[in-house]
Amino acid sequence: MPETATISATDLRRKTHDVIQSVYYTRQPVAVTLHGKRPTVVIVSYDDWQGLEHFYITRHPGISGGEPIIRGTRITVQRIVELVKAGESVQDILDALPHLTAAQVHDALSYYYDHQAEIDRLIEASQPEQVLKPLGLRLERVAEGIAFARKATDR
Repeated sequence: MPETATISATDLRRKTHDVIQSVYYTRQPVAVTLHGKRPTVVIVSYDDWQGLEHFYITRHPGISGGEPIIRGTRITVQRIVELVKAGESVQDILDALPHLTAAQVHDALSYYYDHQAEIDRLIEASQPEQVLKPLGLRLERVAEGIAFARKATDR
């Protein structure tokens, strides 16, 4: 028969508070196991819990401005979407970025379809014209794939 431990409600509140604080500050999930190796309870931060819908996608304020990225990398969902929109296949992406798995790329695309308006806004904001506008610059295209940035007042 399994061993049973009894703790007071005060101890339970204190220990739960300590666990929650630890998760908050370290961002490391905590697994509470009663028996065996499979956790019966997993405590994660709210941000990480929200990200469980897309296992391979996460956000970190210090990486790419908090944009959604592929977990363990600095590759944004936006970048994967831009590659696909430019005609690259998943296999092309895997060949170019061999440290990624097909599951990661597919999850990035799945995230895009679940959050299309957000990612489309990021793509639009990253267009050269949009990036240069606040700097008082405009693009002057001179050939396919070639452009000069000029002051908006220049002719």
